[in-house]
Amino acid sequence: KGELCLSGSQLTRGYWKDEEKTAAAFFIPKRGGRSERFYRTGDLVQRDEAGDFMYIGRLDSQVQIQGYRVELGEIEKHARDHLQGANVAALARSGPQSAPEITLFTEKAPSAEKTLMQYLEEQLPVYMLPKQIIDLDVFPKSAGGKIDRKALEKNLTDGPA
Repeated sequence: KGELCLSGSQLTRGYWKDEEKTAAAFFIPKRGGRSERFYRTGDLVQRDEAGDFMYIGRLDSQVQIQGYRVELGEIEKHARDHLQGANVAALARSGPQSAPEITLFTEKAPSAEKTLMQYLEEQLPVYMLPKQIIDLDVFPKSAGGKIDRKALEKNLTDGPA
């Protein structure tokens, strides 16, 4: 298992006017006395017995919605801005017809749903808008004290806690 990295003449020089992101996404290892530039895709893969790469998932919170790459953290950032720093978590899950949909969880913000959606509509493209907002009294936490996203996913199948 490992991250899928690409190289070759098809690689771009980097992200437009973003040296920090470029430095994080591209690297040049020496292999066999040769240097070659690689791009980190963020995709977790595993090689099967035939030598083919099998997609396992993402290493980050990026998902594909309607053919667009979406960083769930960007949705969370805008929601936090509107909610003045409140805890939020965006999750993508299969909706009707198996198309991925975004659900946004908020913590202790029950009256904010309408104004939050209006704000997000001004900040984000339509494909990034959550289809549903679920407010919880308290977010479940992992042993390390972080938001337990797997427990939040359980709320999607079992209903809000």
